[in-house]
Amino acid sequence: MEYKVNWFESYLRDRLQFVQNSEKKSNYLETETGIPQGGALSGVFFTIFLNDMPQCCVNTEMYQYADDTNTVKD
Repeated sequence: MEYKVNWFESYLRDRLQFVQNSEKKSNYLETETGIPQGGALSGVFFTIFLNDMPQCCVNTEMYQYADDTNTVKD
């Protein structure tokens, strides 16, 4: 079972992001949160992430808007 958890973790770990406007592209920065956009599993991961979040986050303020969620621990 551990190999399945390792695969899942490796899919979400060590990711980079950048911003592009026309031909200009920013430097790459490491991202530590969120779900990769455009991946084959992105929709499934987002649904799992969002669906159970209110039951999992006890003593936490949650801010949700469209496809963005931020939490602040009390």
